[in-house]
Amino acid sequence: YMTNNTLDDSMTKKSLQDVNILCVDDDSMMASAIEVLLSSFSCKAKAVNSIEAAQKNLAQSEKTPDIIITDYHLNKGSTGLDLLARINSEASSRIPALVITADRSDLIKKLVKLAGYQLIYKPLNPNSLVQIVKDLIK
Repeated sequence: YMTNNTLDDSMTKKSLQDVNILCVDDDSMMASAIEVLLSSFSCKAKAVNSIEAAQKNLAQSEKTPDIIITDYHLNKGSTGLDLLARINSEASSRIPALVITADRSDLIKKLVKLAGYQLIYKPLNPNSLVQIVKDLIK
């Protein structure tokens, strides 16, 4: 799921403290791995495994996520871009997001870029993931 590099510095923990992150991946183990990694940096990460679960989480949460991390290919033929479009249509401002995928096709790369999101490929490198999260909250 993730390559074995770890990053542990107090500046990173301080910069990510209390950042609300919603992780959406139909692979529950991947979503949980991201949740555990980000929680270790003092983020408030929440993992869900479907668009429906993400929408339910957003409806029940009093705070909009600071960042959304979503897999590109979600269940029932939906994509992470579908999820982000739905969420951002209801949000007061666009939520920064990161799209993850194992699919290295040019089409997905173009679609994610056109939508204005960053793309990172699986297997995830924890250092890269944490650095992108840090960049997204600036």
